[in-house]
Amino acid sequence: MENEHGELVDLYVPRKCAATGRLMEAKDHASVQIAVADVDENGKMIPGSTTNIPISGAVRHQAESDDSINRIAQQMGSLASLRACGSALKRLPPRFLSRLPTVTPVNEAPPPTFVLTL
Repeated sequence: MENEHGELVDLYVPRKCAATGRLMEAKDHASVQIAVADVDENGKMIPGSTTNIPISGAVRHQAESDDSINRIAQQMGSLASLRACGSALKRLPPRFLSRLPTVTPVNEAPPPTFVLTL
């Protein structure tokens, strides 16, 4: 509710989960709100400028919060596609490669195929 000056006067303003879009209740003690720093074109943090990502306890309980945060950050443009990071793929076990989204940047060749030999 707002007063005559346009200020919020509610004692509790519910948050929505960024991953599911559901309202997070006041009793959801497993929910978190992560503040991601905004960066300039040089990759340096802009002081005092953050983007909040609320994640509900249900998403955390299903162990999907890290995937959700990565997906949300990609949609915001804050995180490059994981398929475009070749050096990071060399360190990943093969079972994780099938879970990565297939996104090829424009005007670039498709990422190389990595073969793991033991």
